[in-house]
Amino acid sequence: MNKMLSVFAILVLLIGLPFAYAQSGDSQGGVVADQTETQDLGPASQKIIGDATTYLKEKLGTDYYNQYITFQSGESFMDCSVSGCVVRNEITFDYDIPFETAGNPSFGPGPRIQITLDDNGDIVRYEGPMKPYYFTISEDRAIELAKDYGLVDITDAGVASSVVGINGYEVVWVVSSNDILRYGEVANEPIYKGIYLDVDSGEVVGEYSINPMIQTPGGSGAVELGNFFEEDNFSIQDSENMNLWVIALIVLAVLIVCFVVYRVHKK
Repeated sequence: MNKMLSVFAILVLLIGLPFAYAQSGDSQGGVVADQTETQDLGPASQKIIGDATTYLKEKLGTDYYNQYITFQSGESFMDCSVSGCVVRNEITFDYDIPFETAGNPSFGPGPRIQITLDDNGDIVRYEGPMKPYYFTISEDRAIELAKDYGLVDITDAGVASSVVGINGYEVVWVVSSNDILRYGEVANEPIYKGIYLDVDSGEVVGEYSINPMIQTPGGSGAVELGNFFEEDNFSIQDSENMNLWVIALIVLAVLIVCFVVYRVHKK
């Protein structure tokens, strides 16, 4: 009877520990205590749309707005949580980047502009260009500047927005190459060089290394300016691999304990 209880306890440990560890990891990964439920209230009011349009014209200029920006939609939502309910208005504009200048359309239709306002018409969040961009650097010129910077085997160039900040985003040329910077840690795959260029001045505003097995630039429309290295991606992957290793070690430890208990009881 004692042997059966021991074996049963060990089996419980064998099955339960990895599960408990995984659950613990999920909880540490950020269970939101104050979850929000959203209700669609339909189209935003003309006043709210007008407030967003006025803000955009004041920020970028009326002439710039008329040349590059077109109103797309305005939607209103009610976000409710245990803390209460607030109205959120999302006003979206098309940013009409001239692709005869901007280059490869595979990089998407260009950055969008979205302004979030509360029910009083106050700006809560701005996702748009930080300044007026006129896209004076052509695709050919961007490639020339990238070669001057040191890239040799250039493969692609396209326009993308940077990651949205508090005051909006920057718009840059993303120039990719087959120039190998180093080899990766996943499957010894090549890591390639690329740079970001200001779309008006042609100034190099950032450089990056990219692992095609993990990501590609441009498609999402949001790039991180400055020095961007794949170690950030590897750290995520390494963290996941570490979790698997810990679970495997737990299982191995339980199997060893099971074997020891079996030998003890056999004697």
